[in-house]
Formats: sequence, C-alpha cells, structure tokens
Amino acid sequence: MAGYDEADVLGMRSFSIKMLYSKLRGVMPKVDWRRIVCNNQGAPKWNFILYVAVSRRLLTITRLAKWGMITEVKCPLCERVDEDIDHLLFECSFSATMWEKVLAWQGIQRRAMPWQQEVFWAICHAKGKTGRAEVYRMALASSVYHIWQERNWRVFQKRSRSAVELTRLIIQEVHCRRVVDADSSCWFVRAAVFFVHICYLMSDMKKMKVQINEYQKLLEDLKAEMITLLEKFADGVLIEKLPDSWNDYKNTIKYKQINFTSEEIVTHILIEDTNIKESFKAKGIVIRTNLVQGLSISKRDDNKSKGYNPNNPNFKKTKGPCFVCEKSGHHTSQCRKKVNNDKEKGYPPQAILVEGDNIIAAVISQANIIAHVNKWLVDCGAT
Repeated sequence: MAGYDEADVLGMRSFSIKMLYSKLRGVMPKVDWRRIVCNNQGAPKWNFILYVAVSRRLLTITRLAKWGMITEVKCPLCERVDEDIDHLLFECSFSATMWEKVLAWQGIQRRAMPWQQEVFWAICHAKGKTGRAEVYRMALASSVYHIWQERNWRVFQKRSRSAVELTRLIIQEVHCRRVVDADSSCWFVRAAVFFVHICYLMSDMKKMKVQINEYQKLLEDLKAEMITLLEKFADGVLIEKLPDSWNDYKNTIKYKQINFTSEEIVTHILIEDTNIKESFKAKGIVIRTNLVQGLSISKRDDNKSKGYNPNNPNFKKTKGPCFVCEKSGHHTSQCRKKVNNDKEKGYPPQAILVEGDNIIAAVISQANIIAHVNKWLVDCGAT
C-alpha cells in the first residue's frame, strides 16, 4: 500500500497523513524560488502564470514552432526578434520599458535584467515578510501576467496597449491588493492619505477655493506617482463631497445633460460659492418696511386721534416747551435737534409703501410726510 509493505506497517508506532503523503510523493529537493510564488499575496491568476514562467513552461512562439504548430516566430510585442521566454521576460524592449517603470515606482533604480537573473535577484532580495518584499513579489507576478496577457491579445485579438497604460494598470491593481505599513517609504502612504482625504465632507467654515485647491493637489500627487484617476470619477467625487448646504446644487448639476470639463465644473462651483455669499450678505441688511394697503388720504385722516377735533370748543390743545430742545413754538416731531440726533445715531432707513387702486408709491429713504395733502409723489432717484 503506497510503497509500504507488511513489515513497515507492523513496525509503525503511530500513523500520520504527512508520512503517507511524503511516501507517495517521494523525497524531492525544495526549489529556491518557492518564496516568490508560494508567499505571494497577488491574485491567483498572477501566481499561476508566474509559476509557469519560473518553470519555463510558457507556450511561447518558439516553443510552438518546435512542435511544428506555427511558422512565424517574431515577437508580437517588438516584432524584431524571435520570441522565447528569455526574450519575452525581459529582453524585449516593450517588456523591459514597462518593468523598469514598475521598478522605479518601487524606488528601485536599475535596468531590467534577463529572466533568470530577475528570478535570482527576487530570491535574494524579496524573500522576507517586509512590506517592500511583499510589494516586489506582487509587482513581479502582476507584470509577468500582464505581459503574457498583452502578448496573447496582440496574437489572437489584434488589440494592443502601450507600456505606460500597462504600467498604470499594474500599479493600480497592486495597490488595491496591498496596504503597506506606515513605516514603509513607498508611495502607498501618500496614496492612502489621498483616499482618506476624499472620504471627508467639505465644510462651509473653510473657503471653497482653498478646499478645491487641496483636492487638485492630491490628484497631481497621484499623477506624479503614475496613478491617474478617470476624469469623470474625480469630478464626481468633487461634487459629491460638497457640504450638505449644497444639496440642491449637487442634484442640479448631476442631472444636467451637459458634459462639463473639470475646469468648467470648478469654475461653476466657484461662481455658485460667490452667489451664496452675496445672498447671505443681502439677508443681513435690515430694512424696516411699513405697508399700507387700500387706504386713501382721507381714510388716514379719519384714523387720527379721536380726541382732536377743531370744531369741538371743549377741546384744549396743550401748550408748552418741546421735550427735546425745551423751546416753545414747535412740536417734538418738528424739532430740528431731534432730526439731527436721529442721523447721528445711525437709525436704519425706513421704507414706506402705499398701495392703492391707481397708484403705488415707494419711498426708500427717510421721508417726512405732511398731513392734509391730497396727492404727493416722491422721487428717490432710483430707476
């Protein structure tokens, strides 16, 4: 049974699945590159292609030509040299350019090396559990996978992408699968700060222009690290993070069937912010308004004090000095000193609006109205 005879079974003091598995498998030496494949936090499809590449079993064009399945052996990426695994990884100018950009993103300044040397370098420098080692293993697996995918697209689907587009895609996917420790000096710390900042809501207490400038600076920092968000996504985040007092504006601009550019959206927001501030200032001005509707001059005269009647001989008009200047000969309402005191105290102007059947008169200033006048018009100089 599985390489065991009766004597071996009788001599066993204990049985374990591990011993049985080792007997079935046989004794085999451990490969050096097991750390960069088995301890890789990348996607399973990345690790599978990396395992096939390290085992040198990728079905390249040269390998298929040896089997008589294909005649054209030129590399579909550079179209200059015959394709084999060493050329594809990373002697090809296309794959070398892409891999060097990924290395520079990780802070590693060196040229791309042939595949066997790259594997040896990864075994020596990326076998630990640090954040840098984990990022390098994922970046290597993702790069090999996307180079192989790009090669297949060009062969079977006649589709192609540039090295810059592939580099950006690799960096984005690696970032989504890995959160680096705060002690790590790679760009993920700055990118994480960006994603934390877009989660907060903009405040009314801070100038809108300053907040927009901060948001644009974060986008520029990502672009410098070769991470470019879609323009519509970035604009949508900016609109969505406006304060709650902007809800009407957000709903209006979301459902407009106009494709605004980023510059137009920023300009639109700044104009709206200015209009909101002006409306708040207008609400702060206090104007006292007296409204008299449907009243004629004669009706106003009837509303005078019932105690005063010129034809009443029993009515006695009081005589005495003015309460303001203590001089006789005029009433308090006619005192010049009272008028000057009102101006010095800065009383807000009063607006008197009279609305009748045939005429509407509005006085937007302080006005002294003399009684017993049938008709009057006041020109305040306004259009």
